Amino acid sequence: MPKPKPSSLPPLRPLLPSGLNHAGSSTVKLPAERGIPFFRDQGHTGPTRELYRSLLRNTKPSGSLAQVSASTQGSTFDRGQSEGDVVDWAAIRRNIRQEWKKRRGLTSIPQANTFLSTQHNLLSRLNTTTQDLITLSHDLAKRQAKAELRSIPKPTPKPYLAGYLRPTHFHPPLPRLKPQPISLTLMIKKRIAARARRLEVQRHLMETGHDIQGEMGLMRNLRVREGLDEMKGFWREVGVMKEVVQRGYERDEDRKAGVFGVGVVRRVEAARRGRQEWKRLRSKEKREAASAARDETVQDSSND
Repeated sequence: MPKPKPSSLPPLRPLLPSGLNHAGSSTVKLPAERGIPFFRDQGHTGPTRELYRSLLRNTKPSGSLAQVSASTQGSTFDRGQSEGDVVDWAAIRRNIRQEWKKRRGLTSIPQANTFLSTQHNLLSRLNTTTQDLITLSHDLAKRQAKAELRSIPKPTPKPYLAGYLRPTHFHPPLPRLKPQPISLTLMIKKRIAARARRLEVQRHLMETGHDIQGEMGLMRNLRVREGLDEMKGFWREVGVMKEVVQRGYERDEDRKAGVFGVGVVRRVEAARRGRQEWKRLRSKEKREAASAARDETVQDSSND
C-alpha cells in the first residue's frame, strides 16, 4: 500500500478539552489556525505578555498604586507609617518574576489556565490596594529570606589531627584527619578501582597464557611449524604484560610496608596533647558552672 503524500495528510491539531472555548472564564484561547498550539498563537501570547508587563508595572512604588495609596483616606501605604505598614513592592515583584520564570515552559492547557487565573487575581488585588496586600508582601519577603538562608552553603569544617592512618595497599602512612579531606578519599577510591582492574587483567592474562600454551603444545605434537613463531610472539607479549601487572602489585606492597616519619609522629602527638588539654579545661569549666548553679540554688533556698 503506497504511503500518502505529505500534502494529502490532514493538518495536525492539538487535543483540547471539550469545555474550552473562546469566551467565558477560560484565559487560554483556541488557536486561530489549525495545527498551531495555543502557546505559539499570537492570540494567546500577546495578552499573556501584556499581563506580565501589567503586573511588573503595577509593582513599582512610583506608579499608579503609590498615587492611589497616597490619596486613600486612612491609608496604611503612606511612607510616613511604620515599616510593618508599608507594602514591600520588591518582594512582590521578585515573586512575580520567579513564578513566571518557573512556568514559562507550560504546554498544558489546564495548568496554564490555573496559573493565568491566579495572576489575574493578583493583578486585581494590586489595583485595589487593600490591607491584605501588606500581609501578602511581608509573607513573600519572609519566605524569600528563608530561601536565601537555605541556599547559603554551610562552612566546611577545618580538619584537625586525630591520630594515625595506618598504611594499606591504597595509601601510605598518613596522619589521620577529621573530617577526612575529599582529595584523600578520592585517591583511595581511585586506587581501589585500579587494583580491581589489575586483578581482572591478571585473570585475563592467565587464561590467555593457558590457551597459548595449549595451542603451542598441540602444534608441537602435530609437528606443525607454520604459525608457531607467531604464537611464541604472543606468549612473549603476555609475559611482558604480566611483568607490568606484577610491578603494580609490588608498588602496593611497598606502600603498605611504609612507616611513619619522625615529623608526622611529632605533629600527631602534639595535636593529641593539645586536644586532651582542651577537653580537660572544658570539663573543668562545666564542673565550675554546675557548682556555681548549685551554690546559687542553696543560697536562694536559705534566704526563703
